[in-house]
Amino acid sequence: PCAMGLATPTAIMVGLGKAAKSGILIKGADTTEALANINTIVFDKTGTLTDSKFIISDFETYLFEDFVAKNLIYHLEKFSNHPIALTITNKYKDWYSMPLSFEFVNEIKGKGLSARDHGNNDYFLGKANYFDENLIPQGDKKDIYLSYNNRIIAGFNIEDSIKEGAPELIQYLINENIKVILLSGDEEKKCAALAKKLSINEYYSNQLPEQKLEKIKNWSNQYSVAMVGDGINDAPALSLAKVGISLGDATAIAKESAQIILPGNDLRILKSGIQLGKRTYKTIKQNLFWALFYNVIAIPLAGLGFLSPALSAFSMAFSDVIVIGNSLRLNLFKIKKAA
Repeated sequence: PCAMGLATPTAIMVGLGKAAKSGILIKGADTTEALANINTIVFDKTGTLTDSKFIISDFETYLFEDFVAKNLIYHLEKFSNHPIALTITNKYKDWYSMPLSFEFVNEIKGKGLSARDHGNNDYFLGKANYFDENLIPQGDKKDIYLSYNNRIIAGFNIEDSIKEGAPELIQYLINENIKVILLSGDEEKKCAALAKKLSINEYYSNQLPEQKLEKIKNWSNQYSVAMVGDGINDAPALSLAKVGISLGDATAIAKESAQIILPGNDLRILKSGIQLGKRTYKTIKQNLFWALFYNVIAIPLAGLGFLSPALSAFSMAFSDVIVIGNSLRLNLFKIKKAA
């Protein structure tokens, strides 16, 4: 009966090894089975469905020197690991014009950065919807604003693009009858536009980390939920979901919170990961069936004396070979990008 004991671990071992060879890191044996049974996948937007190569546009200052405002923003963003902050500090180095220091800088997850300099001047850099409407200058509303002592001094827009492989992955999930949800801290207009482009019917915008966590908790009571995210704000939700999935270029805390880490920056590899999970789970069920069937037939025959000890020993070894051989068939599975 040792074939029964080998049925599950051999399939999982081969499945995990196959995933690892392709760069997909799966933490824990039970994660493979959980992935195979997922029926709902929740995606973050920024850095997950859209890439992290943002373009800053429509930069505008209000009764303030342009280079001073940009310098302030550059130094504030150095205290954040958000994709937008990394874009500014890596791509817009010309915003640096003079060294600055602050008495403290506090990153408010999902909202922005608050700071105070040594002259007791207060700053806040964040999304437009977290500012008092009366403070925002009239005209085109910007995505991000910088305030100085409760007065807005600069604003700019953020333009992003859909990440490579995202449309193909979403279409695959829809075809597999897996429910797809967009859950983002970004504004309504941008979430609606992205959801329309990717044919996602359900989306939630302007979500704080605690709101994301609450929604994942509620959905987990109804569905088998996977969460895909890459930022610090996504870490709690990744931990709570049945399967947390992160990307290779995600923040360290997001990867620590996830059970699956995908290589690189191409979402299409997730399709292969899901297919491998389903194939591994199917192999486990096949192994258990054949091991049980084999033993139901062979053990009574041996017990009634119809099998000699030598033939019984050979039969037991042969049952192990069947289970192990079926598990090794997983190595034939090809992990490739979605078409």
